[in-house]
Amino acid sequence: MGSEIIILIIIFAILLPARGVNARRRRAARKHRMNGAIDMTELIKNYMDKDCLIWLSWSSTIEGKIIGFDEGWIEVQTKDSKQMINCDMVTRIQEHPRKKNGKKKSVIM
Repeated sequence: MGSEIIILIIIFAILLPARGVNARRRRAARKHRMNGAIDMTELIKNYMDKDCLIWLSWSSTIEGKIIGFDEGWIEVQTKDSKQMINCDMVTRIQEHPRKKNGKKKSVIM
């Protein structure tokens, strides 16, 4: 009986803090949206049909043309495929820089 209680206390000690972290993240995201944060949909419309560099939250970059946007998802045409990207994962969008002669500049990512 005593060992069962100790095991339950250990399980709750492990699981409860993990739930708290996720709840804090959800509250922070909700608060960010409610405080008049910039709407990603309006910003993405400026980059439609342009070659862009898209940075994602897990430190990866996608290079391609934004061809569509709907309900929080961005459709991107890369060199060899089409990709759907969740807007919540996008941290930065930049139009691909060009040289004076119109060629794409090389970008270090």
